[in-house]
Amino acid sequence: MKSILAWFERFPEFKHNDLYVSGESYAGVYVPYVAWQIDQHNEQHHHEENKHHKINMKGFMVGNGVTNWKYDGDPAYIEMGYWHSLYDTELYDKIKAANCNYEYLDAGNTDFSDECISYLEELYALVEDVNIYDIYGTCWGLGNSPQLYSSRTSQRAVTAADYTPWLFKHTKNGEQHRLRGLPPCTFGNPIIDYLNQADVRAKLHVPTDIQYWDLCKDDIDYTVSLEASQWIYEKLYGKYRMLKFSGDTDGAVPTWGT
Repeated sequence: MKSILAWFERFPEFKHNDLYVSGESYAGVYVPYVAWQIDQHNEQHHHEENKHHKINMKGFMVGNGVTNWKYDGDPAYIEMGYWHSLYDTELYDKIKAANCNYEYLDAGNTDFSDECISYLEELYALVEDVNIYDIYGTCWGLGNSPQLYSSRTSQRAVTAADYTPWLFKHTKNGEQHRLRGLPPCTFGNPIIDYLNQADVRAKLHVPTDIQYWDLCKDDIDYTVSLEASQWIYEKLYGKYRMLKFSGDTDGAVPTWGT
């Protein structure tokens, strides 16, 4: 809250504007939490408006957002992947026959048999070249063809698991599945190159001692709360406008869960 209030102090002309908070994917956790913090601030200082600025929040919006770890992440992708024909019925039937329940996998649940973990690894091996954020879209990679835009560095993420660090962490190869640079299947080099041009940095008033800009940082660490954010929607229901929308080709946070 301190940073939000500081922003309004720095730009007081926006203090009385309507505020809507929005985001997508993992923002399905932190957008509602931001809305909750603002709501609590306003409630706490309801009678102290001269001393504490009351934020004029009207609502929030989330697209394909994490909401409840019982359904989101791996559990959703397993179902969505099958019904979108990303893997075959034989593997799907084996998962069901073994009663593999992957609920809360991405929130730290480790209560899975070796058999169920092996099926999960088999599934992700089959879909590693699929664009997890748009399963019917082009999976951009490295190379010289239009679909494989040349990368500037050799350490680039190359699988779906790299861009979703909360996924796959309980598999045998979990340590190697972490963000290492440009997310897989993304055409990010042009914007990276543009924002790091000397003249662009100068016009943006970026100090010369500030590090090179990249699309993602390799030291990102997601903090996962078991309760996620569904409870916030329930608490704030009726107080603000809330919009939750989902596209059905996102495999990272599929409609099946969201």
